[in-house]
Amino acid sequence: MEYFDIIDENGHPTGKVISREEAHTRGVLHRTAHVWVVREEKGRTQILLQKRSLRKDSFPGLYDTSSAGHIPAGSEPLPSALRELREELGIAAEADQLDYAGAFRVRYEKEFHGRLFRDNELAWVYVLRRPVDIDQLVLQTTEVDKVDWFDLEEVCHEIRHSRARFCVPTGGLEVLRNYLEKARRNRVMKMINVVNGPQNVPAIIQGCMRMPALTAQQAADVIRNAFELGVNFFDHATCYGIDGEAEKRFGEAFPLTGLRREDVFLQSKCGICPERQEFDWTKENILNSVDAILRRLGTDHLDSLLLHRPDLIFEPEEVAEAFQKLEDTGKVRFFGVSNLMPMQIELLKKYVRQPLVFNQVQLSLDQSQLIDQVLYMNNKDTDMSLSRDGSILDYCRLHDITPQAWSPLQYGFFKGTFVDNPEFPELNKALAEIAGREGVSKSAVAIAWILRHPAKMQAIAGTMNPDHMKDICDAVKVTLSHHDWYQLYLASGKYLP
Repeated sequence: MEYFDIIDENGHPTGKVISREEAHTRGVLHRTAHVWVVREEKGRTQILLQKRSLRKDSFPGLYDTSSAGHIPAGSEPLPSALRELREELGIAAEADQLDYAGAFRVRYEKEFHGRLFRDNELAWVYVLRRPVDIDQLVLQTTEVDKVDWFDLEEVCHEIRHSRARFCVPTGGLEVLRNYLEKARRNRVMKMINVVNGPQNVPAIIQGCMRMPALTAQQAADVIRNAFELGVNFFDHATCYGIDGEAEKRFGEAFPLTGLRREDVFLQSKCGICPERQEFDWTKENILNSVDAILRRLGTDHLDSLLLHRPDLIFEPEEVAEAFQKLEDTGKVRFFGVSNLMPMQIELLKKYVRQPLVFNQVQLSLDQSQLIDQVLYMNNKDTDMSLSRDGSILDYCRLHDITPQAWSPLQYGFFKGTFVDNPEFPELNKALAEIAGREGVSKSAVAIAWILRHPAKMQAIAGTMNPDHMKDICDAVKVTLSHHDWYQLYLASGKYLP
């Protein structure tokens, strides 16, 4: 007898199980895994559909998804999808050959074979990315009568008017079509190699500070959307939300994405303790913070840990001891800092054995003092000549530290965005001109201005809006000339002395 996990509305197992027969008698929510086999033929997308055996307890004799089946109690979507492919169609696929496409809900009541059948499932959808010769398939004849290729759009059209041949769920088709549309955009993310640090990481980072405002499913959509755009780098901090709520939400959402832990790069920061109104870099706080981060994120290690703003009375020896223990226990792979000036980093480096490979700093077209203070040196007529950061950008370049720009579309200190802001007419005009030329949004051009700098920076995009994130990621398609870069700089209200 088959047993399924009973799940809640977010797809999480409740700890209770139910038999297959009872689940479909009572209509209890459970999980399934669906796999689409797809090919391109003469410029058209074709999908492989299986004709269900006449012995099936629902929709006998109709064409259905390429492969689909229930997720047994205690199992997970991806292994179940691989198993169904192998058992139903004889396709022995590897995990990295299945792309997660999304999830959808199925709920209906219908009579089959004289019995009422109640279905209530949350379906995880995957797409097989490899050629399939249907003449070589070994079908499970108790489940599948035969398989055939069909034109995707013709199937969608027929289903809208008749269900005579097909029982393919419309939700599954919608997920597949959205996946294919995203794939067709053929977006290629710019990747960078961090000296003494991680290799092949994206130039754009998904910031998670605003994630507490989302449900688990909404957060999963944000994570998956970023991943599909080539952004697999996620930035957190213990102070994002009360008691690390952003990390907790991410941890709740990640299992809903269908992604594997090794698919993503997880970074968090510790040191800011708003509940105590202090910055704390003590060994005890660093170690306790990391343990709490790992619990909230649901992982056994961080890819990188940054110290978040300087503790004014930090003991570098304590930081060194904490970092060493975190490295020795495998809890943290790489280390860095946030909002630190050169001499603070030098003090840390005297004691810390691990390379400091990242420094998060504020930078945007409006907040550009990180770059341009040198223009106004020795000029008593403007406070733009004041050094506010100790030449940290040049220091980072000299010492192979990758800057991560936070608030790249903001003006002031969290005052809001300058994009489409009437207070910045000249800047928006300049952004619009280049955006029109490049076929992207103004936000993409503003991010491209940061990525154009030779310091090989990463830009942290904190939006929770999938469409806005798509616009931002178009920055990697923008080519800014030397002249373009300066024109944007001047349009932001600056001048050349």
